[in-house]
Amino acid sequence: MPRTHLSRRSDTRRDLIAEITQRRKESHITLNDLGRRYHVSGQRIGQKINTMALNYDELVDLMVLLSFPPDRILWYMSGGTYRETEGRT
Repeated sequence: MPRTHLSRRSDTRRDLIAEITQRRKESHITLNDLGRRYHVSGQRIGQKINTMALNYDELVDLMVLLSFPPDRILWYMSGGTYRETEGRT
């Protein structure tokens, strides 16, 4: 079934959680490593990621740590409404 405009924000949130998990596993970064970075337990940082309870600074830092491309950061931070314009300078 196609995604609707009304659920775009929740779909973007779910996609972000999945991409963080995938990139974390590809980079061999454990939740305990992330927990030490943010001064919480690994279990707590996992809960914060799954519920998207991270504040803006933590989320941007996490995206940079996991090497998200700049256009993906803009996509997720805009809630899925960012559209890259081609050829504009």
